Amino acid sequence: MIRMRRTVSAVIICVCVAGGLLAADDAVQSEKADVNRKAPIVQLESFPVDEAFTGRIAAADPFRRDQIIASRIGILIESTATVKLVEEYSLYKKKYRIVAKMEPSTGVTVQYHIYTDNAEYLTFLSEGQKFAFKGQLVMSTPVSSKRDFYIFDVILQEGAAVIE
Repeated sequence: MIRMRRTVSAVIICVCVAGGLLAADDAVQSEKADVNRKAPIVQLESFPVDEAFTGRIAAADPFRRDQIIASRIGILIESTATVKLVEEYSLYKKKYRIVAKMEPSTGVTVQYHIYTDNAEYLTFLSEGQKFAFKGQLVMSTPVSSKRDFYIFDVILQEGAAVIE
Protein backbone atom coordinates (compact mmCIF):
# COMPACT_ATOMS: atom_id res chain seq x y z
CA MET A 1 0.00 0.00 0.00
CA ILE A 2 2.84 2.39 0.89
CA ARG A 3 4.65 1.53 -2.36
CA MET A 4 1.54 2.23 -4.36
CA ARG A 5 1.12 5.64 -2.67
CA ARG A 6 4.75 6.51 -3.42
CA THR A 7 4.37 5.38 -7.02
CA VAL A 8 1.16 7.34 -7.46
CA SER A 9 2.75 10.38 -5.80
CA ALA A 10 5.79 10.09 -8.08
CA VAL A 11 3.59 9.81 -11.17
CA ILE A 12 1.52 12.82 -10.08
CA ILE A 13 4.67 14.86 -9.46
CA CYS A 14 6.11 13.90 -12.86
CA VAL A 15 2.85 14.79 -14.63
CA CYS A 16 2.63 18.12 -12.80
CA VAL A 17 6.26 19.01 -13.51
CA ALA A 18 5.97 17.97 -17.16
CA GLY A 19 2.71 19.90 -17.50
CA GLY A 20 4.30 22.95 -15.91
CA LEU A 21 7.27 22.73 -18.23
CA LEU A 22 5.01 22.41 -21.27
CA ALA A 23 2.94 25.37 -20.12
CA ALA A 24 6.11 27.42 -19.56
CA ASP A 25 7.40 26.41 -23.01
CA ASP A 26 4.08 27.41 -24.59
CA ALA A 27 4.30 30.79 -22.85
CA VAL A 28 7.85 31.33 -24.15
CA GLN A 29 6.84 30.31 -27.68
CA SER A 30 3.83 32.62 -27.50
CA GLU A 31 6.07 35.47 -26.31
CA LYS A 32 8.49 34.83 -29.18
CA ALA A 33 5.60 34.92 -31.65
CA ASP A 34 4.43 38.25 -30.15
CA VAL A 35 7.93 39.68 -30.55
CA ASN A 36 7.96 38.62 -34.21
CA ARG A 37 4.57 40.29 -34.80
CA LYS A 38 5.66 43.66 -33.42
CA ALA A 39 6.40 46.46 -35.84
CA PRO A 40 10.09 46.92 -36.67
CA ILE A 41 12.01 49.53 -34.74
CA VAL A 42 12.42 52.69 -36.76
CA GLN A 43 15.90 54.16 -36.47
CA LEU A 44 15.70 57.92 -36.77
CA GLU A 45 19.38 58.80 -36.63
CA SER A 46 22.24 57.33 -38.58
CA PHE A 47 25.56 56.05 -37.35
CA PRO A 48 28.79 57.22 -39.01
CA VAL A 49 31.14 54.50 -40.22
CA ASP A 50 34.36 56.49 -40.22
CA GLU A 51 37.96 56.31 -38.96
CA ALA A 52 36.80 56.57 -35.34
CA PHE A 53 34.48 53.58 -35.74
CA THR A 54 37.02 51.46 -37.63
CA GLY A 55 39.60 52.46 -35.00
CA ARG A 56 37.35 51.04 -32.27
CA ILE A 57 37.00 47.85 -34.31
CA ALA A 58 40.77 47.62 -34.84
CA ALA A 59 41.42 48.09 -31.11
CA ALA A 60 39.11 45.20 -30.16
CA ASP A 61 40.02 41.51 -30.26
CA PRO A 62 38.73 39.63 -33.34
CA PHE A 63 35.71 38.06 -31.60
CA ARG A 64 34.66 41.39 -30.15
CA ARG A 65 35.00 43.01 -33.61
CA ASP A 66 32.20 40.82 -34.94
CA GLN A 67 30.04 41.71 -31.94
CA ILE A 68 30.56 45.45 -32.41
CA ILE A 69 29.58 45.23 -36.06
CA ALA A 70 26.64 42.88 -35.40
CA SER A 71 25.21 45.42 -32.95
CA ARG A 72 24.91 47.86 -35.88
CA ILE A 73 22.98 45.50 -38.19
CA GLY A 74 19.62 46.99 -39.12
CA ILE A 75 20.48 50.61 -38.37
CA LEU A 76 21.21 53.46 -40.72
CA ILE A 77 24.86 54.15 -41.40
CA GLU A 78 26.64 57.05 -43.10
CA SER A 79 29.97 56.76 -44.82
CA THR A 80 32.16 57.91 -47.68
CA ALA A 81 34.04 55.42 -49.82
CA THR A 82 35.80 55.11 -53.17
CA VAL A 83 33.71 53.54 -55.93
CA LYS A 84 35.19 50.37 -57.40
CA LEU A 85 32.27 49.14 -59.52
CA VAL A 86 28.68 50.01 -60.44
CA GLU A 87 26.69 47.18 -62.02
CA GLU A 88 23.34 45.51 -62.52
CA TYR A 89 23.18 42.93 -59.75
CA SER A 90 19.87 41.95 -58.24
CA LEU A 91 19.84 41.27 -54.50
CA TYR A 92 17.65 42.43 -51.60
CA LYS A 93 14.92 43.18 -54.18
CA LYS A 94 17.14 45.91 -55.67
CA LYS A 95 18.36 46.04 -59.26
CA TYR A 96 21.80 47.65 -58.96
CA ARG A 97 24.90 47.32 -56.83
CA ILE A 98 27.58 49.88 -56.09
CA VAL A 99 30.82 48.39 -54.78
CA ALA A 100 32.85 50.94 -52.83
CA LYS A 101 35.81 50.59 -50.50
CA MET A 102 36.89 52.52 -47.43
CA GLU A 103 40.52 52.04 -46.48
CA PRO A 104 41.09 54.01 -43.30
CA SER A 105 44.48 54.24 -41.66
CA THR A 106 43.24 52.18 -38.68
CA GLY A 107 44.02 48.81 -40.26
CA VAL A 108 40.41 47.64 -40.77
CA THR A 109 39.16 47.81 -44.35
CA VAL A 110 35.46 48.03 -45.17
CA GLN A 111 34.08 47.23 -48.59
CA TYR A 112 30.48 48.24 -49.17
CA HIS A 113 28.02 46.46 -51.41
CA ILE A 114 25.37 49.15 -51.74
CA TYR A 115 22.05 48.10 -53.30
CA THR A 116 19.61 50.46 -55.03
CA ASP A 117 16.86 50.59 -57.65
CA ASN A 118 18.04 53.94 -59.00
CA ALA A 119 19.59 53.44 -62.45
CA GLU A 120 21.09 56.96 -62.41
CA TYR A 121 23.99 55.70 -60.32
CA LEU A 122 25.11 53.61 -63.33
CA THR A 123 25.62 56.79 -65.35
CA PHE A 124 27.01 59.33 -62.89
CA LEU A 125 29.28 57.16 -60.72
CA SER A 126 32.58 55.90 -62.05
CA GLU A 127 35.52 53.95 -60.69
CA GLY A 128 37.77 55.96 -58.37
CA GLN A 129 35.11 58.53 -57.52
CA LYS A 130 34.27 59.30 -53.87
CA PHE A 131 30.69 58.41 -52.90
CA ALA A 132 28.97 59.71 -49.75
CA PHE A 133 25.91 57.70 -48.78
CA LYS A 134 23.41 56.83 -46.11
CA GLY A 135 21.64 53.47 -45.91
CA GLN A 136 20.58 50.55 -43.79
CA LEU A 137 23.28 48.04 -42.85
CA VAL A 138 21.68 44.65 -43.52
CA MET A 139 24.64 42.27 -43.31
CA SER A 140 28.35 42.13 -42.58
CA THR A 141 30.78 39.46 -43.71
CA PRO A 142 34.35 39.12 -42.44
CA VAL A 143 36.60 38.47 -45.42
CA SER A 144 39.74 37.42 -43.57
CA SER A 145 40.30 35.27 -40.51
CA LYS A 146 42.23 38.18 -38.95
CA ARG A 147 38.95 40.15 -39.02
CA ASP A 148 40.69 43.14 -40.61
CA PHE A 149 38.53 43.26 -43.75
CA TYR A 150 34.71 43.28 -43.84
CA ILE A 151 32.03 43.51 -46.51
CA PHE A 152 28.97 45.52 -45.45
CA ASP A 153 25.75 45.04 -47.42
CA VAL A 154 23.78 48.30 -47.40
CA ILE A 155 20.35 49.22 -48.75
CA LEU A 156 20.86 52.73 -50.09
CA GLN A 157 18.64 55.49 -48.78
CA GLU A 158 20.48 58.46 -50.26
CA GLY A 159 23.83 59.03 -51.87
CA ALA A 160 25.87 61.54 -53.83
CA ALA A 161 29.17 61.76 -55.61
CA VAL A 162 31.72 63.83 -53.70
CA ILE A 163 33.24 66.57 -55.84
CA GLU A 164 36.79 67.37 -54.78
